[in-house]
Amino acid sequence: ELETSRSGQSEEAKQAKAELDKFKEKVKSLTITIANFQQDNEAAKAKKEVLQLKNRIKAIQNSETDMTSNMQNKLDKLQGIKETLVGELKECKLQVETLKTEKSRLSLKLQQLGRRLWIVSVPAATMFLALVFGSWLSTC
Repeated sequence: ELETSRSGQSEEAKQAKAELDKFKEKVKSLTITIANFQQDNEAAKAKKEVLQLKNRIKAIQNSETDMTSNMQNKLDKLQGIKETLVGELKECKLQVETLKTEKSRLSLKLQQLGRRLWIVSVPAATMFLALVFGSWLSTC
């Protein structure tokens, strides 16, 4: 009877040990599942952060592209204004040269007219004086 009792206990111990081993396997499996879940969760968070950073970088690149385009447009506009002003400056210089030439021509013409006036006015003045003096003499 003692042997039967021991053998029953031994059988129960084996079953308990088998259940304990099963439980340990389940705990081990759950631990691995939890670890995998945590890794997956961290990986998902990391992917989300990477995606956010990529979007931010793309937004910055788009902003840089827009700014570069705007600056290029402004530079093109300023280049056009510069070319217009250079053209106008050349035109003004040409007009100044034309006016200087015209001034010189008119000054020369004025000198010539002055000489002519002098040539004409001296004899006319002499004739006037002769008439006045002659008529004064004739009254005397």
